[in-house]
Amino acid sequence: MVLQSLVNRIDRYLIGAAALKELEAWLVANLQAILDSRDSRAIELANQLDADLVELGEGIIDAKDFRERLEAYRRQGEMILEKGDARVTTIHAVVAHSSNTILEYGNKERSNSLQEATHVFAA
Repeated sequence: MVLQSLVNRIDRYLIGAAALKELEAWLVANLQAILDSRDSRAIELANQLDADLVELGEGIIDAKDFRERLEAYRRQGEMILEKGDARVTTIHAVVAHSSNTILEYGNKERSNSLQEATHVFAA
């Protein structure tokens, strides 16, 4: 969930829905929650983003390089999230073989999770 929020914030910046200052402020405000999540992929991505923001601010990299890095982070994060969804789908498929009722419950549960994720993205 934390990784999804982070990837969403990067995406918002890349599509022009958020300014650089908004991305930076969001990262600062949420850094402790990311660290507390113990999600190593989210922590690594947050650390990379933080370092890139520092490098951009100090003129070590330019806006084009920064944007390219964020595009790579977004692709990397999306791939990780897709793999997680594939695992859930596989589990549901195995359960479906045993019981249609459980599959129905599983799909409903997954649907609710996706709605919650969408709600987090919109925040």
